[in-house]
Amino acid sequence: MTDQLIAANGAEPRSVGIRTSLLAAAGPCAGVLVMASALVAVPGTDALVDDRAGMAHVLDLVSDARDRTAVAGLITIMSVLLLVPFVCGLAHAIRRRGAAFATWGAAMSCVGFLCVPATDQFWFSNVRATAPRLADDRSAMVDFGTVGHWSLAVLGVLEVVGLFGWVLLAVGLWRSRLVSRRLAGALGLSLFVALTLPDRWAAVGGLLLLISTVLVYPAVAQRNPPEAAVDTGRRYPASRAT
Repeated sequence: MTDQLIAANGAEPRSVGIRTSLLAAAGPCAGVLVMASALVAVPGTDALVDDRAGMAHVLDLVSDARDRTAVAGLITIMSVLLLVPFVCGLAHAIRRRGAAFATWGAAMSCVGFLCVPATDQFWFSNVRATAPRLADDRSAMVDFGTVGHWSLAVLGVLEVVGLFGWVLLAVGLWRSRLVSRRLAGALGLSLFVALTLPDRWAAVGGLLLLISTVLVYPAVAQRNPPEAAVDTGRRYPASRAT
């Protein structure tokens, strides 16, 4: 329908331009929130812990900053959910070279990102485990924090699928030539940097995500991309069409 409107009018409707701009803007917003989460979170609390000794240490840290931990968890979840519209917009912008990679990558990424609210519930479990009413029963606090369920492991696997989807999306962007290949590579690395660096160092990954999504913004938000021009009758040099 969008291509038909472009062909008929020579330009996309204003509403379409607003929509693509909002999709593109979600990426930089996610980068800002990733940095904010890394800076707000208490060092040592952003971790899933299975052993009782490790959980006891985490709960000691959380008990001194319960509200701060809850806010960090909320920001983390919001940052990942904001990536869902961004990857959809980016996949839509890649229409020829790399389109298959981008489509599969966006689908896999969305599946993984939408699992984050469930797998990241440990933020709030730790806050509940440090409730004042449990302060006199340390064993109950530790048990509350460590008890899990096998279904969380399934969701964790889907999160990994989402990360592979993010890489496929970056490969699609790399093949599309909408942006430089270095920029596509930086975008693909950004989430891995944010996830692998500990505590406040994760803000480096958020900064990389912010910079790369800001630079990718024109490719996602453009109202009449060169790739679509082949269908509208316009002619571009071969170097731009390929």
